[in-house]
Amino acid sequence: MSNKQLTALFACALIPWTIGNGMLPLLPVYATRIGASQTVVGLFMAVSYAALAVGTLAAGWLSDRYQRRKQMIILSGLVCIPFLLLLGTAQNIWILALYSSAVFFLGGAAIALTGILAGLFAGEEERGRVFGVLLLAAPVGAVIGGVSTGLIVDSWGYPAMFAALALFCILWPLMGFFLADKVVTSGAGGEGSSELAGFPRGYYFLMSASLVSAVALFVMLLVRSLEMDTQGFSAAAVSGAAAVGSIASIPLLPIIGRLSDRRGRVPYLALGYAVGIIGVLVLGSALELWQFWMASVFLTFMVSMNTGLGAALVTDLLPSRVLGRGMSLFNSTIWIGGILGFASAGYVIQNFGTSVSLFAAGILLVVSLGLCIPIRKDTN
Repeated sequence: MSNKQLTALFACALIPWTIGNGMLPLLPVYATRIGASQTVVGLFMAVSYAALAVGTLAAGWLSDRYQRRKQMIILSGLVCIPFLLLLGTAQNIWILALYSSAVFFLGGAAIALTGILAGLFAGEEERGRVFGVLLLAAPVGAVIGGVSTGLIVDSWGYPAMFAALALFCILWPLMGFFLADKVVTSGAGGEGSSELAGFPRGYYFLMSASLVSAVALFVMLLVRSLEMDTQGFSAAAVSGAAAVGSIASIPLLPIIGRLSDRRGRVPYLALGYAVGIIGVLVLGSALELWQFWMASVFLTFMVSMNTGLGAALVTDLLPSRVLGRGMSLFNSTIWIGGILGFASAGYVIQNFGTSVSLFAAGILLVVSLGLCIPIRKDTN
């Protein structure tokens, strides 16, 4: 893959990740400010992540069918700008959910399309390197978004934050013009159904591990935001916790991507889940700001390993003619995990407390760790 293409892909992933990571820690807090209970906050976030999942799946289907990935990335960025502005006007939780869902749908589609393009252009010997670079988009976006959004909210309020994100979003379609696209033989129609049925067993175990870990992740993210708000931390501190976690993990991600090209991806994927379990333990006892920072470091590392190395594994396992659908299905497990994690966590936190929620998250990560065993057998 050329450096120009990799740079453009990174930029097109970085912008929606920055917007999403900038909003994510503060959206639950914003929802409580307009009168939502913890259960309703969980449902609101679940609706937003349902839109993410639908956008991701739609991107994969449209990618294989129409082969217009570059144009779809540009269009999604253009449409996202007015919805970001509208978020700052919402005074009702369901209107907020509508606008938030539109933004998340478009962001999910763009991130999925960048992953598909990366898989199509990356050679077999460089997939770990390529996806290792793309891995950085999420934590770098969390740093940019996490540092800036909290400061803006504390200084000028939530409408100003959404306006600033809309201004930043202008870069999204502009970066899309630098992308190269590629036409591949599509697995549309009946042939596509046959190919889907023939996916290797390791792919399904990978999907399962990703889904289970994602449920655990979003339980922990909701716990982190609500606990920090309950303990009186500022908006800057809440969003900054995600940024600090991302800063600490950034140097490791490209290195691990390269190592996975030489030594296999599954051991590092399993390491990510194990680190997530440590994150649960730290978050469960967090009272000081530095403890929330530590938990964020472990959570960021876990999700980066899952999304980045998981995407590289998908590329290893699937032929290019079904890569669009296969990649989007894998990416959708993250967002479906968000739906299940947010919806269940809001109810459990309100009725049983955070300790029960975190215990369940830890059990789920142990399950994900176990699911890595059959993946490794299928990739050897």
